Amino acid sequence: MEFEQRKRNTPSATLVRNYLNKRSGKVVEARKEIQRRFEFLDWNIQKKVMIGFLTSGKTDREWAYRKLIDYWDRSYEPIVKNLWEQTHEPILAWSIIRYFPTDYLKQNVEQLGEGRNYYFLCLRLSDDKEFVVDESRLQYADLMHLLYVSHKPVTDEKARDILYGRIGEICGNILSGEEHANGPITLENRYVDSYIYRNLLPEMEDRDERPLLEIIMLFNVKSVISILFTLKRMGMQHIVNEYFRWNKMVISDILQSDDYKEMKAYDRDYYEQQQYLLRIIIHFYIQRIEEKYRPNETESLHTWKKRLFHMPEPKPLPTQEEMKSTLKSMRSGNSAVNNLIDKLDLELP
Repeated sequence: MEFEQRKRNTPSATLVRNYLNKRSGKVVEARKEIQRRFEFLDWNIQKKVMIGFLTSGKTDREWAYRKLIDYWDRSYEPIVKNLWEQTHEPILAWSIIRYFPTDYLKQNVEQLGEGRNYYFLCLRLSDDKEFVVDESRLQYADLMHLLYVSHKPVTDEKARDILYGRIGEICGNILSGEEHANGPITLENRYVDSYIYRNLLPEMEDRDERPLLEIIMLFNVKSVISILFTLKRMGMQHIVNEYFRWNKMVISDILQSDDYKEMKAYDRDYYEQQQYLLRIIIHFYIQRIEEKYRPNETESLHTWKKRLFHMPEPKPLPTQEEMKSTLKSMRSGNSAVNNLIDKLDLELP
């Protein structure tokens, strides 16, 4: 019995030649093997591969774009610049923001700074005193972190605007369906992860005195907790403590409310009960938060409950004149109604 001999590896230099020679008939095979080996190739071969892929079709270019962040070399700059100015492919902006000269970035802020790329652009230019940040283009947590790394002074009012602005935004986004709660929601017998308390509220030692579950964490852990940790790093622990006291008051409002007691007695499927609790939570957060942080247009809890229970609007009671008019029309030409009234000996107008 003869065994098939294992195929020997093709030398990397040969693979690169086969890939670059589009008439070799081995481009597909070479591409696949190059991509598999790429991280283990010598640096000079990696550079040849990157240049080859960057000057090929879109699929190969996109593979190279994802490698640029970790395998950047200044020799790629002319190729990348030319590609960017021709295609404006969004993923290409990542490497440009990280590695290109700041003068080029400042000349192309609008094109490079689409979406969240603007935040990374601001981080790169944070030491440039001439660059003016448009804070309205930043997410709340990103703005807080940018102020921290750029060593900009932050007043208590500014810190509150960012923290509670994000909470108000979350409430509005959940009501509109743009954000969702992360998993099951409960208010009782559950606490924030001890890591959060240990780092944000080190002075709190008695577990029984800690607030109940931090509701907003369920909505967007990264953004709100990121803001709180950044505030702590900035030496603004008093704002963090203030926030947890405020949050405890909100939860207390919820637990003592008739709406919450009604929800506990609500006997329907699990999903509907979770939605019911979520609406109650949002309602009380909006009630407690300052008006300037509240979402613009929100459906009231009462209106939402009517939709949930399919409760029609109660019809107003008819006036005495309306009842007289209705009775008159019923009696007119209807002998059966008149006979019934006579039998019952009713005195009617």
